[in-house]
Amino acid sequence: MIYFIRHGQTDYSERNTKIYQGFGVNLAKLSESGIAQVKEAAKDERLKGADIILSSPYTRAVQTASILSKELDIDIAIETDLHEWLENKNYIHENDEVTENSYLEYEKTHGKYPLGKEKLWEDAASIKKRVLKVLNKYCDYERVIVACHGVMIQATTGKEFPEYAEILEFDLEKNSLMNSPFEATETDLKNCILILRDITGKQDVNELAIRILNIIGAKGGDYSVNTIRAFAEAYLKESRKNIVSE
Repeated sequence: MIYFIRHGQTDYSERNTKIYQGFGVNLAKLSESGIAQVKEAAKDERLKGADIILSSPYTRAVQTASILSKELDIDIAIETDLHEWLENKNYIHENDEVTENSYLEYEKTHGKYPLGKEKLWEDAASIKKRVLKVLNKYCDYERVIVACHGVMIQATTGKEFPEYAEILEFDLEKNSLMNSPFEATETDLKNCILILRDITGKQDVNELAIRILNIIGAKGGDYSVNTIRAFAEAYLKESRKNIVSE
């Protein structure tokens, strides 16, 4: 299970001064209220015993992750593709006016480009694609906390825009395959199920098949029958080894 948590309230009092100009605004720290919000969120029972905390590279998310790490005694990993929505998908920072107008258009179209028109701003499908690519690397983890951003969470989960330090659950296995950035198809899933049934002798292998395809996609593999079989055999062999060692 994935537990998205939006960063706490941010202190933008130094915006457009010193280093906090242009893209530098993303270096802004949490406000005192934001720190308190995250500490309160850390008391949520769902977060206890998580395997890892992933964080966006922006300061407000990293500080959120660090507070959670201290409170919960869980390690942090920074994942650069967990950044917030981009006003320019070519990684060119736009001025405040362009950014505001682009976001208004994003909201108005629900994150979709107008028919027949491609915009410079990042659409919701692209956000979800890059986020799933990151999360699929952790598909073997039981519980993952992700400290990140509102638009990113909304685009990935399809839920309402979250409040500061709000926690939203996301089932990766149920959501990642059919919306996969690696374009796995129903045929690939059927092939994987047949292969796993052949290898294991079991019929109920659907969830395992999804996990195998996610691993292949995360490693940049193709979905040929030979590749699926090779990954499945390697995964099952490693799983048996871990069971024996325990």
